[in-house]
Amino acid sequence: MLGVGIGGVVAAAHSWRMAFMAIALSGLALAIIFPLLVRDKRLAVVAVAAGHEPHQAKRSFPKLGSLFAGRTIKCVYAGSGLQLFVAGALPAWLPTYFNRYYDLPVDKAGSLAALYLAICGIGMVVCGLISDRCCREVNQRLLLGATFALTCALLLTAALMLPPGSTQLALLGLAIFLAAATTGPAGALVAGLTPAAIHGTAFATLTLANNFLGLAPGPIVTGWLADHVGLIGAFRWLPLASVASAIILLIARRSSRAKLAFAE
Repeated sequence: MLGVGIGGVVAAAHSWRMAFMAIALSGLALAIIFPLLVRDKRLAVVAVAAGHEPHQAKRSFPKLGSLFAGRTIKCVYAGSGLQLFVAGALPAWLPTYFNRYYDLPVDKAGSLAALYLAICGIGMVVCGLISDRCCREVNQRLLLGATFALTCALLLTAALMLPPGSTQLALLGLAIFLAAATTGPAGALVAGLTPAAIHGTAFATLTLANNFLGLAPGPIVTGWLADHVGLIGAFRWLPLASVASAIILLIARRSSRAKLAFAE
């Protein structure tokens, strides 16, 4: 969020090259400060406070094939990644969209886009909280994730059918609130469907799927489409990624319910 907002201000005052330099230097500063603040002793205190032993006995290591055991977990990876296609594309291109269609200067367009990125982050936390409070079973989390994705698609479609204005901005805000909403249910599903001993690897695999299917190609494909059909035309294709995400999660739910019925 700070990168988008500060980057726009620096670019307006000192050119886009200096904006990239400012973002790079801030990342370097974070890399230096992080190991100074996050130390083993502090992590051990947090672990004990949470009821975990800081040093656990050696455990048997499950096979890595457990990361992809069954259709449900594979669908979770794919569904989460496709929904984050929207979460990657919108924040990347909203500054340009606000500059072109709302006639905002670069610094104000960047600041407004940063606000929307903050809304996206808040949506991740709130929707994750909803998942934790309302869902206890795999089928419930899959249905919730699909609902988030479909609602995001509907809101984004409605927003892009309207001309630039306050109503469109409000609908865009609601849509981006749900753009990364599947991360909560997806994380809980991965935790529940993989052995605890490989949770680190499982979450890394989920992150890889999110980047490979969503966060990385989202801005690139949207930019390519914008070259051919214009930026607003490219945005109108984004709901398809959310619909595909919802369909995959619903397929996983159907498969999971079928397994439960067979077991009974």
